[in-house]
Amino acid sequence: MQYSGVNIISTERLILRPFRMEDAEVMFERWASDEETVHYLSWMAHQSLKDTKRILKVWMNGYLTKTSYVWAICPKSTPDQPIGSVSLHSFDEKLPSAEAGYVIARDYWNQGYASEALRAVLEYGLDLMNLHRISAYHHVDNEASGRVMEKAGMTYEGRIREAYKDKHGNYMDVKQYSVLHSDLSLGYL
Repeated sequence: MQYSGVNIISTERLILRPFRMEDAEVMFERWASDEETVHYLSWMAHQSLKDTKRILKVWMNGYLTKTSYVWAICPKSTPDQPIGSVSLHSFDEKLPSAEAGYVIARDYWNQGYASEALRAVLEYGLDLMNLHRISAYHHVDNEASGRVMEKAGMTYEGRIREAYKDKHGNYMDVKQYSVLHSDLSLGYL
């Protein structure tokens, strides 16, 4: 596994780049404070701009030590206006593996941005970071997230019972997807 840091990734319609503190207001307004957008996520909606700045500071400090792999998802037409985030996290150096996560502002749902960003980060993790496996999970009721994972080239592996706790501390079932390094050469991504 090679910790390469968060480099800029370009796709057909998107620029994936490190977050900057200047992104705080847009992030807060577009998705971090929106209850519906964060409904299935592990964190509560931000109550103030201060909450958003706090998490951005954590991510930015992690960029310096190559321990934070969170990209701002920006349309090429507005590269200074993020519409969401995509990340690799929960690294296991022994396998080597990671988990992927993403969130898109509600105004940008159902336009293919999440799957496009996720696919790019999966390729980055498998190719540049030399990860063997990347997995992702979604709440069983969030079928749209499963479609994102499938469109990004991930394979459905099954339902895992009470594998996670939600933001309120309740156990929840999740559906698990993954992609392997060998999937690159097989053309699955």
